[in-house]
Amino acid sequence: MTTNSSHNSEATNIEAQDALAFAYQYGFPLYAYGRFVKGQQSSSTNSFIHERDLIKAGWTKVVRPNNDTLYSFIFYDLSQSDLCLSAPEFDSRFWSFSYYDMYGNNYASVGSQSDHKPGNYLLRFTNDNFGLQTEGVSGEYNAYINSPTPYGIFLSRIVLKDQTTDKDKVNKLQDAIKVSSVPLRLGPIAPPFDLGIFDGVTGSGSSPISEEEQVLRLTAALASLNPPEVLHDRGWVASVLEKAGIKNGKFTQPPNTSLTAAVKDAKLSALALKSTAGFVRNLGNRWRTNSPMICGDYKSFVRIWELWEFPWPAGQAT
Repeated sequence: MTTNSSHNSEATNIEAQDALAFAYQYGFPLYAYGRFVKGQQSSSTNSFIHERDLIKAGWTKVVRPNNDTLYSFIFYDLSQSDLCLSAPEFDSRFWSFSYYDMYGNNYASVGSQSDHKPGNYLLRFTNDNFGLQTEGVSGEYNAYINSPTPYGIFLSRIVLKDQTTDKDKVNKLQDAIKVSSVPLRLGPIAPPFDLGIFDGVTGSGSSPISEEEQVLRLTAALASLNPPEVLHDRGWVASVLEKAGIKNGKFTQPPNTSLTAAVKDAKLSALALKSTAGFVRNLGNRWRTNSPMICGDYKSFVRIWELWEFPWPAGQAT
């Protein structure tokens, strides 16, 4: 049984307390992923969910949305097969395919801005060389997309040329994007991705689980299967997570630690990083933007993850 506060009669375990704050930061995107999954009317892996209408003013379920763009997405699972994503002809309009790992790192993108062509792109899980691979590619594919995690999200964006007569055409383009499974030569690489896991950690109506503990339970269940993108981070991250009570797929809060204090420390740490000189750029006229170091693909900047928001739609789609 986990507890939310330290024992007043005993000194706080400083090492475990620091590890607990890190584990919360590290695992928070998994909770955000689940929140996105549960925001859909229905969802399954490796199938499209399309946003058919433009984002309405005042709708807060999309972070920094474009009001001239239609979105489609897939909760992808590469544990049992690779996936072929087929891009149709987009008649000279803006389009993009973005690929995110389980932690929201945008590790690869293809699209019109980079002059990528319609055709087939193979999304696969690999142990290194993450991102877009254009050399040594089989002739039936334009490129390989090498994912650092077996589970993640694919997001497509297609721009409307006008907002009155063009929507039906873009809806047809959404339907023209195809996904198909490509068998793995060496067999499954992980358990199938069960999206029900995000409901399973919430507890029951009579005994709900706090958001903080849900984060840590999801981290225990998913982190070992979805390692960090940066290879040299993998060993020390696993070690710190174990000190935080995450082991063999389970979370047990270490003695003499406070989960409440860990969450507070995690938030303060993220804010401190963001206030470091060079991490936020002043554009003038009260406009600011994050440094590229903490945008898109966060890599080793785990401390910023807790402030991070999913860049894709979290509302209901069809």
